[in-house]
Amino acid sequence: MSVQIGVGDFGEGADDRVGVPFGQQLFACQGGGQCDDASRPGAPGGFDTRQGVFENHAVGRVRAQRGGRAEVDLRIGFAACHRVARNAGVEEVADAEGYVEGFYATSVNERIEPLSTLFFNISKQIFDTPVGMFFFFALVAISIRVLGIIKNAAFIWASVAIYLSQIFILHDFIQIRASIASAILLCSIAPLYNRNLKLFLVMGSIATLFHYSAIIMFAFYLFNPTRINKWIYGSVLLVCYGLVFCGLSLGYVVQFIPIPFVQHAFAAYELTMATAGLEINIVSWPQIMRCCIFLFLLFYYKSIISHYKYTTLLLKLYAVGLCSYVIFADIPTFANRISELIFVFEILLFPLIAYAVRPRRIGLLISLFMGFILLLVNIYHFKLVPA
Repeated sequence: MSVQIGVGDFGEGADDRVGVPFGQQLFACQGGGQCDDASRPGAPGGFDTRQGVFENHAVGRVRAQRGGRAEVDLRIGFAACHRVARNAGVEEVADAEGYVEGFYATSVNERIEPLSTLFFNISKQIFDTPVGMFFFFALVAISIRVLGIIKNAAFIWASVAIYLSQIFILHDFIQIRASIASAILLCSIAPLYNRNLKLFLVMGSIATLFHYSAIIMFAFYLFNPTRINKWIYGSVLLVCYGLVFCGLSLGYVVQFIPIPFVQHAFAAYELTMATAGLEINIVSWPQIMRCCIFLFLLFYYKSIISHYKYTTLLLKLYAVGLCSYVIFADIPTFANRISELIFVFEILLFPLIAYAVRPRRIGLLISLFMGFILLLVNIYHFKLVPA
């Protein structure tokens, strides 16, 4: 059975929807038939990323013999993570479950990013339950993100509202590794615009050491932050849709990249898709809404750029996110990983509608309404927040 995953199917688990039995079969054993401890009853698990550089899952379920502690922990504020996409009828190992599993493990899997490994180990030393671990990651990510909003937002409170409506739920309490990476990406907009290469490289490196998907940041430096041909950027998005509708999706080009961990990730994605029947819906209404907002801001570019200097750069980066989601639709996990990381810029971008609409307060209300709609989708449709 094929499962439609729209752009709003958020959460790292949303990308990595695999059933527990499948996850155990795929990741419990390594080359030569040597099995991980997680595949043996009673053996400790770990924070596991064998599925690829964009994955977060640990293998297996949280074990009941720990006195029910882990099961209780999941209910305390993070039950949302356990329920990602359950309404889509897919049995999955959600991220929170994997992190809770790893919290009680004896070691962190070596394929986890170095700084994430450091944070996991610090959390295990300080806190007795996984709840502390989640809050530790969230505290760091939220602090960095708030700093980015204060320094870069045109309308601070509108940006905060957009952040709380989506990124806060998606990243800070579900995608805890990607959360810190995306927060750093949000703060990197100033050095990227000012062409401060050294600072940007430092920030990009730190973000990548929290989540390898952030390596895409380095390509952003190639963009001219002050000039844009809005007709070209608008057309590129339409061309991407046209290519996919003609059956010419370029996602599988990734398999030819001569980097071992990329090829490993691609092989895992292929197996995941073949087993779980994953598909991306590139015409889901959240994706269409995002495309419409992008084209609207692009159309009113001249009105906006006179008020907000980062407009050009934000539109270019957002175009990358939208196009990545479409053109890599045949690799759902990859498409979601890249687009969700870049969609952090919605925090700064959506409130700019206020500069294109008169009176300005109406524009702000429109941007807040967009955020409110996404919040409702997250709560009631994708059930990122437990009832």
